Amino acid sequence: MEYRPKKPIGRAISSDPYFTLMADSDGVGFIHCGDSVLVVPLTGDGYVLLAVERSPAFDRQVPVLPGGEIDKGETLEEAANRELQEELGWRAGRVEFLGEIHPFKYLTSRQFVFLARDLSPSKLEGDEMYPVGTRKVPLDSFIDLCTSGELQDATAIAALCLAQHFLTQDAK
Repeated sequence: MEYRPKKPIGRAISSDPYFTLMADSDGVGFIHCGDSVLVVPLTGDGYVLLAVERSPAFDRQVPVLPGGEIDKGETLEEAANRELQEELGWRAGRVEFLGEIHPFKYLTSRQFVFLARDLSPSKLEGDEMYPVGTRKVPLDSFIDLCTSGELQDATAIAALCLAQHFLTQDAK
C-alpha cells in the first residue's frame, strides 16, 4: 500500500530529531512526529512476539510491538517487514493491513497496523540505541498482561485488539 505523508497544520515552536512542538491557529499546542508502522508478529502456534525495549519516558524496559518510521519510497508493507527484521530478527511471508490508529488527539502521528504471519528468521541491522529483547505471549491472553499492568502501551493494546478481531473474522 502506497504511503503519502501529511504535513502538520500549525507553526513550529520547538523541535528535536524526533518531535516538534507545534501550535494551531488558536495557540493550542500539539506534538508532531512522523507516521509509522506497527507490527503484530504472529507465530504459527498463536503466539505474538513482543519487543522489549527501554522507554526513555519511563526509564525502564517495556513490552511493545515492533515498528517504526516509514522510509522514503517504501510501501507500508515493506516498512512493516523491515522493522520486524530490524527489531526482532524475523521476516513475514504474509503482511496484512489491519487499520490505522491515532495514539492521542494532541499527537499527529498515524500508526499503520499490520499482522505479520508465516515468520522466518531474517535479521537486518536496525537503528535502535539500546538492545531489543523478545517476549513470546499467547495472543488470546494478552489482555491478562494489560490487567496485570505489564502491558501498558496503548498502541500495542489497540493493535492486538485489531489482530484478534481480524483473526476471529478470518476464521468464520
